[in-house]
Amino acid sequence: MKKVINLILVTLISVLLLVFSNCTKEGPQGPAGPAGPAGPNTKVYDFTLTFGTSTTVQTYNMPSGSMYNKVTFVYIDIGYKDWVMLPYYEYNPGYVPVNYISVCDEILENIKIHTTRGDNQSGSPWVVDNVQKSFRAVVLETSELILNPNVDLSNYEAVKEAFDLE
Repeated sequence: MKKVINLILVTLISVLLLVFSNCTKEGPQGPAGPAGPAGPNTKVYDFTLTFGTSTTVQTYNMPSGSMYNKVTFVYIDIGYKDWVMLPYYEYNPGYVPVNYISVCDEILENIKIHTTRGDNQSGSPWVVDNVQKSFRAVVLETSELILNPNVDLSNYEAVKEAFDLE
């Protein structure tokens, strides 16, 4: 029994000495690996929708396959290409306040913009017809969001810079 314990101890000490005595400093850096993907797959779609006294919901049809397994953010131009993320509450003195809400449908590949009165009254928020509003959809791969976790997605300028948009 004593022989077996001595053999185990000698083997254990030998293995430990072998492991710790053969460690050396890290060698020189190897060659660079292959290049990664060409860059972000972010797409931007600008569109204009027309609202009126009988049209509180409008639909923009996206190009085929553009929304599948992606994340879509919608912005409205509130003047002078100042983009604000939806949902958005618009108030102009003397006019009915308007709520803008976007619904992105990956299966039907469209974006619906719903408008409601912002004063909790029933009916259309539009007192005239042919009110044109400009929108911008930013479609991102989910992996791009993971790689850029600190981007303020409500700030279009931050999104533009982070994802190299034009």
